[in-house]
Amino acid sequence: MQIQKNYNRYTFSIVYVVFCFAILFYMHGLIDNKPIVSDAVQNLRMAYHLYNSGVLSNENDTTVVPEPTNYREPIPPIVTAAFIALHPGLNKVTLQSLQSGEHTKKIKQVDLFWILLLLIGVGFLSYSVTANKWVPFLALFFILIYFIRFGGHFGTLFTELPAAALIIWSSYFLLIAVKWERLFIYFIAGLSLGLLILIKAVFYYLFLVLLLVFIFGGTSEKKPVKVGLLFFGAFIVVGPWLIRNYYIYGEVGITQRGGVVLYQRAEHNMMTKEEVNGAIYLWGPEIYRSIVRDSFLGFKESDFESGGKLVRLNRDLESDSAAVDDGRPELAESFFNKSRAEVNRLQTEMGRDGQEASRRDVYNFLQGEAKEMILNHPVRHVLMSPVFLWRGIWCFPNSTIPLFPDTLQRYLHDVVNLLAYLSLWSFFIFGLIKFDRIYMALTILPVLMLLFHAGATHNIPRFSDPAIPSMLICLSILFFYVIRKSYNNLFTTLAKKRTE
Repeated sequence: MQIQKNYNRYTFSIVYVVFCFAILFYMHGLIDNKPIVSDAVQNLRMAYHLYNSGVLSNENDTTVVPEPTNYREPIPPIVTAAFIALHPGLNKVTLQSLQSGEHTKKIKQVDLFWILLLLIGVGFLSYSVTANKWVPFLALFFILIYFIRFGGHFGTLFTELPAAALIIWSSYFLLIAVKWERLFIYFIAGLSLGLLILIKAVFYYLFLVLLLVFIFGGTSEKKPVKVGLLFFGAFIVVGPWLIRNYYIYGEVGITQRGGVVLYQRAEHNMMTKEEVNGAIYLWGPEIYRSIVRDSFLGFKESDFESGGKLVRLNRDLESDSAAVDDGRPELAESFFNKSRAEVNRLQTEMGRDGQEASRRDVYNFLQGEAKEMILNHPVRHVLMSPVFLWRGIWCFPNSTIPLFPDTLQRYLHDVVNLLAYLSLWSFFIFGLIKFDRIYMALTILPVLMLLFHAGATHNIPRFSDPAIPSMLICLSILFFYVIRKSYNNLFTTLAKKRTE
């Protein structure tokens, strides 16, 4: 009997891995040659300079000696630099050829590594919770549709895909650590959390919360040792980066971008009551907007354009371009562009001898300004956090599922989005109330991330994206429990009828 179980487990594992590689093959065919843009450009620059000169630098001018930076987290650029070094077709590259040239398509292949890491982790995590061989396949399907294929995370060099992969693996190691109670696994979980911190700096702040959960929750058996191993494992990974930043910049931290993000949130806190209603409408799902569009809760598109009553909510306002470029925040209409213009203004104003001040100095200054703004209006900040939590809920992309009619496709992703989000929170709350360590390990990392972004950032939907695979795993597990319960009830009823 045990031999049969082992055979079935090995067969399942082989089939699952085959499916993962089939998805890789499929996604490889979707890689395009479009330029790498936005925040991903900075990740690419850091990778290129690390490969070319051994320095993690955000320098755009390749003719000068690159200066080291901590503008972004280091792990994705390090992996990309290793990919450049190992790829036979990327031996002689330039930054331009990688960003928008003959090597762009090849450099995007690095995301295949992160996809494989994610999918294998999904299999381990979902099976460890349910011990059912079908749940990982259901989660695999959901993640292919709602995260990998249509999510805008593949072939971009953004960090949401690597972060999602390490959230899954860190959750898995935390789960088996509390399940097996093996001290070495706590150390491995710490290593994984350290890698996660160096992919998404938000977990640098959340790591302390996680340690407190382990200190004050659960049994006391060897608790100091477990917490110590978690901390030690994370420090081995994160410590060298903190020491490097202190040696170069005289400050301990993961990245320098936190100041401007907090400032953008503090600016958004100044919304009027009508703008709050407009934000709920603008940031809500399509199904909600279609219901309330013609009611007192609805708004017109013109309200969000230049001169409209809700224009401050429009982060993509083209008419603000000149104000941003010239560093004139008083001329920018939207909250987001005012903060961008303020950065440019301060760089010029704080500079010396005709040179712009470093972004680090500007961001540190803005962080101080943001803290003062929030502390002057703490109640407003707290009351605004649910609005930003609402914004982060609706992070799923518009996806196309085969065989579903177009009329249903329009709203299906909103329904799946809501169900997955509620599934994550349901398992977390259940684990919290019952202190079920399995469900806590499954959900605590994505939930803490969602709460942090709602409380300390302007929380654009992309900030929630690393939690999508965890949400979809929870949704798959919930489906499994519902189906199993229905199945058992059905056969219990049939058995009763046969005995009557």
